Amino acid sequence: MAQRAGMSERNFVRQFTRDVGQNPSDYVMNARCERATTLLLETGLPVKTIAHRVGFSSDDQMRKVFNRKFSLTPREYRERFSTAA
Repeated sequence: MAQRAGMSERNFVRQFTRDVGQNPSDYVMNARCERATTLLLETGLPVKTIAHRVGFSSDDQMRKVFNRKFSLTPREYRERFSTAA
């Protein structure tokens, strides 16, 4: 991203953080989580498929991120917040 913006990585991170309010890696991880939660709640896709579809390297990485962010596994998140009967 820094190269596309024509900036050094350090300056890009500083500017991005100032403009967006979080660093680029946190922004990307939050975007992945947001998309994953939508897919968990609105589809019956397996967690592994969702993990790869939204850009996690594995379903294990997604599980670890979900545990840190929500204190739930993706499966638990789906069970708790899904409105589908």
